[in-house]
Amino acid sequence: MNIYSVKRHPDEEIDYDSYLGFVCVAATEDEARHMWPSTEWTATWDEEDEHWVDSFGDTVSSGTWTVHLDGLVVEHIGVTAVSDQPSGVVMDSFLAGCRW
Repeated sequence: MNIYSVKRHPDEEIDYDSYLGFVCVAATEDEARHMWPSTEWTATWDEEDEHWVDSFGDTVSSGTWTVHLDGLVVEHIGVTAVSDQPSGVVMDSFLAGCRW
């Protein structure tokens, strides 16, 4: 399996309480591009409606992670040493907001 770094496009405006990017294990770049960036909870990409859906079937806030999957910067950074390593996010980067 391959290891990828996935980041938002550098020109995309990023607000607080959103993901900046992640590192994942995936078979292909396309699989990596379609992963939800969290190690804590999952969402899936709805190809037809072009938005993220949580495990309850509800649309995930568009500000949390990009809906512009073609604009993601996906970089192959290695190969796993374990041949049967499952796909998934292994590290994420989240820009937490400040509460006053």
